[in-house]
Amino acid sequence: MIIDYEKNGRAIGIEIAAPTIVTVSDLNRVLTEIGAHPISQDDLAPLKAA
Repeated sequence: MIIDYEKNGRAIGIEIAAPTIVTVSDLNRVLTEIGAHPISQDDLAPLKAA
């Protein structure tokens, strides 16, 4: 995963290069590190289907 940042350092996006192997735990760890809210398995389902 690659985190995209604004010039001021605020995270504005996460690039997921391999969505079929990223777990909810993986993504929640990154979200926590950047100060965002955690997600559920249901939130990740559309990425898994793509």
